[in-house]
Amino acid sequence: VEEHAIKSAEELKKSISALQQREGDALFHVPDDLMEGQADFIFEVARQKGLPTMFNEESWVLKGGLAGYGPNYYQMGRQGARVADKILKGAQPKDLPVERASKFDLVINLRTANAIGITIPPEVLKRADRVIR
Repeated sequence: VEEHAIKSAEELKKSISALQQREGDALFHVPDDLMEGQADFIFEVARQKGLPTMFNEESWVLKGGLAGYGPNYYQMGRQGARVADKILKGAQPKDLPVERASKFDLVINLRTANAIGITIPPEVLKRADRVIR
């Protein structure tokens, strides 16, 4: 595992190109605004090299990433609504416990898997919350 702290689009391209030359096994990204602007580049390099991509958000899998595992934002919204309801009913925010996401989703993009020549085992597909075909 190699960590690359990226601060610019140029650094991102240089880092991924270097990974290409070392024949990396996969790319894992924690998306941010910089990464968002380079999604097409990331997916193109991954397709060219047959590299699986993993993200912590479903939206990136819908755009072409291979897999994602992260919090279910709909469920987080429901949790937030419950907390807001308690506050509106008089609870003091300082008295409420910090809550973590209660549901995480595994999303697999089979179109991407096929494009890069990867077979996803049936056991993994069964565990997925969503499979894009």
